[in-house]
Amino acid sequence: LFGQQINLLLHPSQNVIENPVYLCDLVATLVQSADTKELQEMMEEINVSRRLDNALVLIQKEKTVAKLKFDINKDVEKKVQDQHRKYLLNEQLKVIKKELGLEKDDKSAIIEKMEERLKKLTVPEYAMKVIKEEQQKLQFLDPHSSEFSVTRNYLDWLTNIPWGITSEENYDLQKAKLALDQGHYGMKDVKDRILEFIAVNMLKKHIGGKILCLHGPPGTGKTSIAKSIAQALNREYFRFSVGGMTDVAEIKGHRRTYVGAMPGKMIQCLKKVGTENPLVLIDEVDKIGSAGYHGDPASA
Repeated sequence: LFGQQINLLLHPSQNVIENPVYLCDLVATLVQSADTKELQEMMEEINVSRRLDNALVLIQKEKTVAKLKFDINKDVEKKVQDQHRKYLLNEQLKVIKKELGLEKDDKSAIIEKMEERLKKLTVPEYAMKVIKEEQQKLQFLDPHSSEFSVTRNYLDWLTNIPWGITSEENYDLQKAKLALDQGHYGMKDVKDRILEFIAVNMLKKHIGGKILCLHGPPGTGKTSIAKSIAQALNREYFRFSVGGMTDVAEIKGHRRTYVGAMPGKMIQCLKKVGTENPLVLIDEVDKIGSAGYHGDPASA
């Protein structure tokens, strides 16, 4: 137990066995698990026999502690070796699969996933050009770099926009009137104006991008009638409130250089509804924040 320490402390010709007092002092010097009180009691003991008994107790205690430390270190070392072995085997397996063409790296998997999305969409040429350029850029970036995350996030948004997907518009005035009446009672002037809007566009066979302004006191149904209009037109419905908004980036989107940058509300709307022609309600326009450090949302 104390072989190395004893060899350093004793002279080769020195016989400790014949000097029990020195042997007890040597034990007191070497043991580490004993507290000060136990060592003091052994050193103060005059009777040699009892002093040797106390030294033996300390050695037995030290032996038990040393065995426990050895077992713990052995278990920890075994776990570390097992984890290291698993890591090496997993890395070797990845390399083998990649060489055999059974598994692709993270970049290829990401690009393949995006290509699957694009097959279901009708992406215009100018947007497809940007997507291809960003995909080529992604191939040369380190997956652990911040620029990789920014480019990947940008591509995710580009490929999640519903390019070429539209809702089939409703030109039937009877269905539109029924949808409006089911949601609200009265409001004849508002309903007539909406039906007139649908009738005019029905003659053109196309309901283009129009802006309707709903104004009135709070609680009169401005927000809820917008949802009924969406049902009457058979369009997806999206609402966002600009009340208290002071940051232009929430409308136009953040710069790509920022990690975790998000696009504006309109792009988020397209991704959520899944069509290119939703009905968008911009609520609480009168409560929009004033110009400040982050720009002027009202002008945006």
